[in-house]
Amino acid sequence: VRGVEDSPRRINEAFEIAMSGRPGPVLVDLPKDVTAGTLRVEPDAKPYMNAKPLYRGAVAVDEAIVRTAELIAKAERPVIYAGAGVIGSRASEQLRELAIKCQIPVTTTLQGLGCFDELHPLSLHMLGMHGAACANYAMQQADLILAIGARFDDRVTGRIADFAPRARDAHARGEGGIVHFEIEQSMLDKVVPATVPVLGDIKPNLLKLLPLVEPPTSPRRAAWVENVGKLKKSYDFRYGAAPSRSGKMKPQAVIAEFYRQVAHRDDVIITTGVGQHQMWAAQFFRYRTPGQWVSSGGLGTMGFGVPSAIGAKIAKPDHMVVDIDGDGSFIMTACEMVTAAQHKVPIKVLLLNNDFQGMVKQWQDLFFNEKYSATQQFNPNFKALAEAMHCAGYRCESADTLEETMAAFLAEERPVVGEFLVDKHEHCYPMVPAGKALHEMVLGPDYDA
Repeated sequence: VRGVEDSPRRINEAFEIAMSGRPGPVLVDLPKDVTAGTLRVEPDAKPYMNAKPLYRGAVAVDEAIVRTAELIAKAERPVIYAGAGVIGSRASEQLRELAIKCQIPVTTTLQGLGCFDELHPLSLHMLGMHGAACANYAMQQADLILAIGARFDDRVTGRIADFAPRARDAHARGEGGIVHFEIEQSMLDKVVPATVPVLGDIKPNLLKLLPLVEPPTSPRRAAWVENVGKLKKSYDFRYGAAPSRSGKMKPQAVIAEFYRQVAHRDDVIITTGVGQHQMWAAQFFRYRTPGQWVSSGGLGTMGFGVPSAIGAKIAKPDHMVVDIDGDGSFIMTACEMVTAAQHKVPIKVLLLNNDFQGMVKQWQDLFFNEKYSATQQFNPNFKALAEAMHCAGYRCESADTLEETMAAFLAEERPVVGEFLVDKHEHCYPMVPAGKALHEMVLGPDYDA
């Protein structure tokens, strides 16, 4: 921004860029002379864009929509792979209508959590590196993949050469393949070639597609849905009932208890840091509506949980906002709890404390013979730290007091940190190791029981 008179226009341009096409951050550079200046004339606040990205409301060419409908009619084993673009386009209702009308199972990306109700029978939950085994297997078996608002991130595809083999075979026969709904031209064919690229805003394109599709009549589609349902029951997210090596609580059990106590509510927003806690939060909480999940995703921003929780609570003051965090991530921005206390923003931090940077430790356990480097934490007493920052603090050391401590934590009206001491040896499964295909995921010991 070169002058104070340019500020309104430049700020509006920044918002226009951030919210157009594929949403993303924009840097606005405000020099000292601009921030200290005084605006004395009526400014021109209208944004002037040299090159506009594809805007909301843009619709694909009719041929792409018609071809997509034809492929859906032919498909015997279709899967919808939905991402954050569905949420950004406010197209969750259209996605739901398409899935139910055509009887197509739905899996979401990490950032797409909430775009499809995870309690619906057609939901396969999250796919990818730490996603549901049923979703990963279904993607590999599907003859048609409808990628809607997703970008084929490497955490989703695994080894790209072996991603979606049945869909690629169907593409070669002209009977299926991959349809990619995408608002940004540069993302099409970037990672995975699309049989049908559908460029434009998701919501209007789904609205054009819906009248062209019919409920399936083939018994093979019904058999596919039934088979996927069996996979879902056989490979649900789970953790062993046996005591942990350390005698401490299992982190999954803490999140499961949290979900049990809030499952009746429709006003819970989850934020996270980065690491094992982030994956367990995705696995053991059921996301039903758009906007329930706020996480940095592929950016991998440790410390994201607390500030994003504060922002979410300010935006949605009537919602319960809970940062499910790990000690490694929380310690990076923990002092922002002072901000929450100062401005009376009653967020909740559900802290899984295993005294390690758990996800890195997991890799050091599995691939480096438990040779630890820079992963063990030297943590404070987080309950006492919270209280020192004018917040409430709770500490749970045993499964025997988990239920009552969780209830007190959730009932707290002030900004609060609930510290739950969990087992440092617990690993996050399923897991697709680096360089492996989706169907080569490691299920973990609890699936062998």
